[in-house]
Amino acid sequence: MYSVISYGVTQRTREIGLRVALGAQGSDIARLVLKDGVLLTVGGLITGLLGAVLLSDLMVAFLYGIDRTDPITLASVSAASPYSGRLPPPPLLLHDMPGRP
Repeated sequence: MYSVISYGVTQRTREIGLRVALGAQGSDIARLVLKDGVLLTVGGLITGLLGAVLLSDLMVAFLYGIDRTDPITLASVSAASPYSGRLPPPPLLLHDMPGRP
């Protein structure tokens, strides 16, 4: 999230400078940046939940006793997903990487 918002601010540096030159306060600029961040977050949440519901039929086929729109399952997967990027890759995936033994 940080890098996407940072990139957007970098791309809008001239616009932000012009707004400040025309009298915009720091809170106005902060509101502009936060609005973009909130829109990205809400869009990601909607897209993720919609994808989860659409792909839930596949999930139901593999898991016994899970309803298509089980709120506990959706909430637990949503809570665990930010941590999945921090897990190390399995050793089998590292085996074929160039420069690795």
